[in-house]
Amino acid sequence: MNELCMSTLSRKQNIFKLSCYLLLLLVFITSCEENQRDITYLGGKVVNPRAGFVIIHNYSDFRDTLELDEQQRFSFVNNNFKTGWYTFHHGDEYQSVYIKKGDSLKWRFNSKSFDESLAFTGSRAKENNYLINLYIELEQLNDQITARYNQQPKDFKKYIDSIIKAQKKRLLKVAKVQEFDPKFVADAEKLIEWNGWSRLERYPYTHFGKTDFLQVKGLPSNFFSHRNSTNINDINNQNMYTFPSYVRSLVSNLSLYQCSLDKGNGADVHLGSLDYRKKKLKVIDSIFTVDELKDIYASAEVRNYIRSHKGDETVQSMIDIFTEISSNDELVAQINGLASTYINLSPGNEIPNFELYNTEKNEVKINEVIDRMSVLFFWSYEDEDYAIRIHNQIRDLRTKYPEIKFIGINIDNPNSDLWNKANKRLAFNPKHEYQIRDPKTINSQLALSKKNRSMVVSSRGIIMDPNINLFHYKIETTLLGYLSR
Repeated sequence: MNELCMSTLSRKQNIFKLSCYLLLLLVFITSCEENQRDITYLGGKVVNPRAGFVIIHNYSDFRDTLELDEQQRFSFVNNNFKTGWYTFHHGDEYQSVYIKKGDSLKWRFNSKSFDESLAFTGSRAKENNYLINLYIELEQLNDQITARYNQQPKDFKKYIDSIIKAQKKRLLKVAKVQEFDPKFVADAEKLIEWNGWSRLERYPYTHFGKTDFLQVKGLPSNFFSHRNSTNINDINNQNMYTFPSYVRSLVSNLSLYQCSLDKGNGADVHLGSLDYRKKKLKVIDSIFTVDELKDIYASAEVRNYIRSHKGDETVQSMIDIFTEISSNDELVAQINGLASTYINLSPGNEIPNFELYNTEKNEVKINEVIDRMSVLFFWSYEDEDYAIRIHNQIRDLRTKYPEIKFIGINIDNPNSDLWNKANKRLAFNPKHEYQIRDPKTINSQLALSKKNRSMVVSSRGIIMDPNINLFHYKIETTLLGYLSR
């Protein structure tokens, strides 16, 4: 083969190799871009934090706790994130957020003016900033609607329909200009509808009152037409902030109507009674086919009943119905445990001898701390406003009643240093401050559903009052009564 042929062949081989390299490079770059598009970045900053973390979750298959760093920032990276609606929490505050897979979304807020300060930047920022502005608008609008409940049914229905129509029209206009994601727009329309429909569900009780509630039968035939216009059996609905309010209004309205029919009038229906609460469970069971949603609303009703009736024998009847309608054995066990806890916390029973840390991180038991009649008050740095308020009240009571021992007990994560930092920053007296060693266990033993529980125990650790209100205007009279026993 001559030199010309060899040279031509060599050039062809080089061109072929170069083409292969370029193709591989293109595949690599494309793959990296696709992988990059799959990665979801979330983050932000909290001003005046009430806790050392932010929680983000949906109600089906995702939950993550994002800890704050020293600059009060949080971050999250995930390459398997699902597009949809989520709920994020900080302290006692929470809000809805819409996130698409591959987004890079940040938000910032001040916990002292949570909704008003919340602002988003990055991917999907336009949708979420619209969402928070809509929330504030709906809150203000709902205050105005309250003054309209005296209108005649036909006029009130027309008024609500006009509001829904106008808000949806504005949504579509903004969505077109700012190029909102189509799924977000469709869901935001439902969010607007649920807010209006919840007002329609509240109308009969507010307009007619309980005594004349059966006049609801005379409402226009289309007054509750919305009940056939929405699919409430979607667990993702729970992440949208107007949905829970709509469900609670719907359940209350249907339950009161059915109880009124059973008794022949609404006057004899007592909203705290076992009959009414059992009816609510039956209604929840009838309107939900999705077990997760059924459990959320039914368990909330049972828990509220247990807390308000404590050791009452009627509690078991509520638990029996819940056991019938729920297939979640773990949740049923939790409900039974809560009922048992309230029975165990009845006056005259001994308080569980749970373990604590003092401010020097030494372990002690509660019975070692109690050496005279004591008031135990529980608090969390998730609610700093309450923590400051209760300690100010205790400081005053401690001065007036030195014969009573006031013991502050923090219920936050003992592995975090935030408790001691809060003690120092807020100038709490370290001699009287402790932290629960095992929050999960003791929360169930003491039914600490609310972080602001307080109780009175004797010098021997016997419960005198399992849930005292230290801010009651007669608190000093109450304490003197316990001292005189």
